[in-house]
Amino acid sequence: MDPTPVRPIPATHIRHADAPRFEVAGAQVIAYASPSRGSGTLSMWRVSLAPGHKSPVHSLDTDEVFLCLSGAATFECAGLRTTVRAGDGFTAPAHTDFQFATEGTEPFDAVACVRAGAMARIERGEPFSPPWAK
Repeated sequence: MDPTPVRPIPATHIRHADAPRFEVAGAQVIAYASPSRGSGTLSMWRVSLAPGHKSPVHSLDTDEVFLCLSGAATFECAGLRTTVRAGDGFTAPAHTDFQFATEGTEPFDAVACVRAGAMARIERGEPFSPPWAK
């Protein structure tokens, strides 16, 4: 066993009022965890999509995991079309185009998570690092 002590990463507390905010394709994104905000291995954010809106078709180089907090959205991914509601989880596999659209009259609110450093593509464009995940 290596006697060298492990240096823990300091804990990070991001208050809702202080969390960075982004707007993309009609979605509101509130960033909580990422390498620039103290997380070495994960990026996590809250996404809110207004009624009648949909995300662009996009993919990531890693799985993207969603936990629906409220509202509902229909996800289309790899030939699957399914409605995700409050309390449901959905995983979009790496390198797979997907899109989601709100259902009903409420916004779709979810927490999303990917590995730190994930790269995204919108409609098969050039890869980029989403600013909320940096």
